[in-house]
Amino acid sequence: METWLVIAMFGGLGGFLNALLADGGLKGWKKDVIDGTTIWRLGWVGNVIIGGAGGWLNWALNGSTPGTAAGAAALLVGIGGSRAITSQLDKQAGDASRRLTQEGFQGAIDQLKAQIQKLQEPPSEENK
Repeated sequence: METWLVIAMFGGLGGFLNALLADGGLKGWKKDVIDGTTIWRLGWVGNVIIGGAGGWLNWALNGSTPGTAAGAAALLVGIGGSRAITSQLDKQAGDASRRLTQEGFQGAIDQLKAQIQKLQEPPSEENK
Protein backbone atom coordinates (compact mmCIF):
# COMPACT_ATOMS: atom_id res chain seq x y z
CA MET A 1 0.00 0.00 0.00
CA GLU A 2 1.23 3.49 -0.77
CA THR A 3 2.89 5.27 2.15
CA TRP A 4 0.98 8.52 1.61
CA LEU A 5 -2.31 6.62 1.81
CA VAL A 6 -1.33 4.90 5.07
CA ILE A 7 -0.32 8.27 6.53
CA ALA A 8 -3.64 9.83 5.45
CA MET A 9 -5.47 6.89 7.02
CA PHE A 10 -3.65 7.48 10.33
CA GLY A 11 -4.64 11.14 10.15
CA GLY A 12 -8.22 10.12 9.39
CA LEU A 13 -8.15 7.81 12.40
CA GLY A 14 -7.08 10.83 14.45
CA GLY A 15 -10.05 12.78 13.10
CA PHE A 16 -12.33 9.86 13.97
CA LEU A 17 -10.97 9.79 17.53
CA ASN A 18 -11.57 13.53 17.79
CA ALA A 19 -15.19 13.02 16.74
CA LEU A 20 -15.64 10.40 19.44
CA LEU A 21 -13.95 12.46 22.15
CA ALA A 22 -15.08 16.00 21.31
CA ASP A 23 -18.54 15.56 19.85
CA GLY A 24 -19.69 12.88 22.27
CA GLY A 25 -20.25 10.28 19.58
CA LEU A 26 -20.62 9.91 15.87
CA LYS A 27 -22.81 12.73 14.65
CA GLY A 28 -23.52 13.53 11.02
CA TRP A 29 -23.14 16.71 8.97
CA LYS A 30 -25.40 19.50 10.14
CA LYS A 31 -26.16 23.05 9.07
CA ASP A 32 -27.41 25.44 11.75
CA VAL A 33 -28.71 28.93 11.09
CA ILE A 34 -28.48 31.09 14.20
CA ASP A 35 -29.68 34.67 13.89
CA GLY A 36 -28.94 34.72 10.17
CA THR A 37 -25.46 33.20 10.60
CA THR A 38 -24.93 29.82 8.93
CA ILE A 39 -22.83 27.40 10.97
CA TRP A 40 -21.69 24.12 9.44
CA ARG A 41 -21.13 21.21 11.84
CA LEU A 42 -18.60 18.83 10.33
CA GLY A 43 -19.79 15.61 11.89
CA TRP A 44 -17.55 12.58 12.12
CA VAL A 45 -17.03 12.32 8.36
CA GLY A 46 -15.74 15.89 8.18
CA ASN A 47 -13.41 15.21 11.09
CA VAL A 48 -12.02 12.14 9.32
CA ILE A 49 -11.45 14.09 6.09
CA ILE A 50 -9.75 17.00 7.85
CA GLY A 51 -7.69 14.64 10.00
CA GLY A 52 -6.56 12.68 6.94
CA ALA A 53 -5.64 15.83 5.05
CA GLY A 54 -3.78 17.23 8.07
CA GLY A 55 -1.87 13.99 8.64
CA TRP A 56 -0.87 13.79 4.98
CA LEU A 57 0.13 17.46 4.84
CA ASN A 58 2.29 17.10 7.95
CA TRP A 59 3.99 14.05 6.46
CA ALA A 60 4.51 15.75 3.08
CA LEU A 61 5.99 18.90 4.62
CA ASN A 62 8.32 17.07 7.00
CA GLY A 63 10.37 15.07 4.56
CA SER A 64 7.99 12.25 3.59
CA THR A 65 9.85 9.60 5.58
CA PRO A 66 7.86 6.41 6.20
CA GLY A 67 7.81 4.72 9.57
CA THR A 68 6.11 4.43 12.90
CA ALA A 69 6.99 7.99 13.89
CA ALA A 70 5.34 9.35 10.75
CA GLY A 71 2.19 7.34 11.47
CA ALA A 72 2.09 8.52 15.08
CA ALA A 73 2.64 12.12 14.01
CA ALA A 74 -0.16 11.82 11.44
CA LEU A 75 -2.47 10.43 14.12
CA LEU A 76 -1.72 13.31 16.48
CA VAL A 77 -2.00 15.93 13.74
CA GLY A 78 -5.31 14.37 12.69
CA ILE A 79 -6.67 14.70 16.22
CA GLY A 80 -5.32 18.20 16.73
CA GLY A 81 -6.21 19.57 13.30
CA SER A 82 -9.78 18.35 13.32
CA ARG A 83 -10.16 19.53 16.93
CA ALA A 84 -8.96 23.03 16.04
CA ILE A 85 -11.50 23.37 13.24
CA THR A 86 -14.30 21.86 15.35
CA SER A 87 -13.49 24.35 18.13
CA GLN A 88 -13.58 27.28 15.71
CA LEU A 89 -17.01 26.23 14.42
CA ASP A 90 -18.27 25.80 17.99
CA LYS A 91 -16.98 29.29 18.80
CA GLN A 92 -18.90 30.76 15.84
CA ALA A 93 -22.07 29.01 17.00
CA GLY A 94 -21.55 30.26 20.55
CA ASP A 95 -20.97 33.83 19.38
CA ALA A 96 -24.16 33.81 17.29
CA SER A 97 -26.14 32.28 20.15
CA ARG A 98 -24.84 34.85 22.66
CA ARG A 99 -25.68 37.69 20.28
CA LEU A 100 -29.21 36.33 19.84
CA THR A 101 -29.63 35.93 23.61
CA GLN A 102 -28.41 39.47 24.30
CA GLU A 103 -30.82 40.90 21.73
CA GLY A 104 -33.66 38.89 23.31
CA PHE A 105 -32.82 40.17 26.79
CA GLN A 106 -32.55 43.74 25.55
CA GLY A 107 -35.99 43.47 23.91
CA ALA A 108 -37.52 42.14 27.14
CA ILE A 109 -35.88 44.92 29.18
CA ASP A 110 -37.21 47.55 26.76
CA GLN A 111 -40.74 46.12 27.07
CA LEU A 112 -40.53 46.15 30.88
CA LYS A 113 -39.32 49.76 30.87
CA ALA A 114 -42.27 50.77 28.67
CA GLN A 115 -44.74 49.01 30.97
CA ILE A 116 -43.22 50.64 34.07
CA GLN A 117 -43.36 54.02 32.40
CA LYS A 118 -47.06 53.49 31.60
CA LEU A 119 -47.75 52.59 35.22
CA GLN A 120 -45.95 55.70 36.47
CA GLU A 121 -47.93 58.10 34.26
CA PRO A 122 -50.70 59.99 36.08
CA PRO A 123 -54.18 58.79 35.20
CA SER A 124 -55.90 60.71 32.44
CA GLU A 125 -59.17 62.62 32.96
CA GLU A 126 -61.10 59.81 31.31
CA ASN A 127 -59.82 57.19 33.76
CA LYS A 128 -60.61 59.19 36.95
